[in-house]
Amino acid sequence: MKTKLLNKILLANKTKLPFIFSSVGFLFGLLLLLLSLQAYFQIKQLLSPAANATDYLILNKSVNVANSLFFARPAFSEQEIKDLSKQSFVKDMGIFTSNQFTVSTVSNSQIPLYTDLFFESVPVRFIENTPSNWDWKAGQAIVPIIISQDLLNLYNFGFALGQGLPQLSQSTIQLFTIPLKIKGIQKDTLINAKIVGFSDRIPSIIVPEPFIQHTNQFIGENKIQQPSRLIIQVNNSANTEIVQYLSQQNYQLNQDKIQASKAAILIQFALSAISLIGIAFIALSFILFSTNLQLLIAEAKNEIQLLLQLGYPAQTINYHLLIFSIILLSTISITAFLLFFLLNNILNHFLIDNSLQINTSAHFSIYLTPLILIFVATLLNTLSIKYLIKKLQ
Repeated sequence: MKTKLLNKILLANKTKLPFIFSSVGFLFGLLLLLLSLQAYFQIKQLLSPAANATDYLILNKSVNVANSLFFARPAFSEQEIKDLSKQSFVKDMGIFTSNQFTVSTVSNSQIPLYTDLFFESVPVRFIENTPSNWDWKAGQAIVPIIISQDLLNLYNFGFALGQGLPQLSQSTIQLFTIPLKIKGIQKDTLINAKIVGFSDRIPSIIVPEPFIQHTNQFIGENKIQQPSRLIIQVNNSANTEIVQYLSQQNYQLNQDKIQASKAAILIQFALSAISLIGIAFIALSFILFSTNLQLLIAEAKNEIQLLLQLGYPAQTINYHLLIFSIILLSTISITAFLLFFLLNNILNHFLIDNSLQINTSAHFSIYLTPLILIFVATLLNTLSIKYLIKKLQ
């Protein structure tokens, strides 16, 4: 009886359009928020590394105008190396050592090719699939070399075709002994080299560290130089922290390794924008809903005052309005849930069809968010209704 009376006083013959607008705004905002939250956690899962996953990044200093004009060699300072090694994303770090001498091939019947080369060395722990004969001692007849697969591809599909030279497979090129001429400020010498392996990780011509250190000391300039390139081991090259730090330091690196990280930054920015739009819709719908309740009470001001004068408990009126708001918000939230699971299911099927392994179950925040919003809305409405009813007493 009381409920029917209050419904007749508060809700009968009142326009429902403002409540419809606020309900649609809350529904749309909540749906956007839930979808962006789920997408954020799914993308985070896709970009998270496996337990033992490891990536390697090669860094170098940017070449500027001063380097070009004054032949200044861009290099990492000791402080920069120390600071980089302290970063949380760095598991291990190695230094590239460059040749301080000139090196070139000597044309012979096996390899009718003359070209200048360069050598670098890195700590052996950074070389994948290290060959069994990857060692060198002073006086050794043949120097082992590892070249990048990209370099071999450039020779086969660029240089060899243009110069009329034979194309070489990995197994074929390892059969040849390559005579090299080394020229330094201390003396010149001839050595033989052999390609013993290939690397997809390091885009360079790699020789053992003992060889390059010995040759720099006794043939080359024998100078202490700061490194121009570093190799770092990280758990996850898609970590956005890596891109942000390297951009701040103006370091360059193999860009293909951080494409996922750059994409992640853009996606996170887009999802943040969508979330903010959703939150804005929810906030506006809260304001509109609260305003509608106040308007509802204001329109029934005389009737409510009469009920209060007749001894009708104010708490009952408060309770009735709160139950109305909770039922309305809960209905909207359930509708948003149903729409969310429908759209999320469609998206999950699309990702799985494109061979993306993801966890399709909803994140726990999806269940928690509407409950928090209903609680906050109920708390605000409770305070607002109590204040307005108290003013009428």
